[in-house]
Order: sequence, then C-alpha cells, then structure tokens
Amino acid sequence: MINKTKGLHVLKGTPKIGKAFFVKYLTHYLQIQGENVFLTATTKVATLQLSQHVCTIHTQFRIIV
Repeated sequence: MINKTKGLHVLKGTPKIGKAFFVKYLTHYLQIQGENVFLTATTKVATLQLSQHVCTIHTQFRIIV
C-alpha cells in the first residue's frame, strides 16, 4: 500500500489484534504523504473505532440492507 499500489485493500482478522490501530496509523502516514484516503467498514462498530470520517459500505453506496 505504501509503494503506490492501486486498488482495493481488505484488512481482516480476529477481534483485538490491532486492525483499527494499523488502519489509523496507515491513514495518518498516507495523508502526511499527500495521498487521498477513503475508508469504509462493514459494521457501525468498526466505523466508530476508526474515525468520525468513516462510514459503512452500505451507507456510502446507498445499499438498502
């Protein structure tokens, strides 16, 4: 991700292994480098752990659940 790769990146894993911490760190790093970062998550709980600027995928793309 840091070496200018493009595309969709999916981060998954078991609870409490540091996914949110890693995403916050990586987002901050990329923004300092001048990159645009667009984050979505699959659950409302995940969005609350990441940032106030993150929304769920279905909300962002107006998918009725």
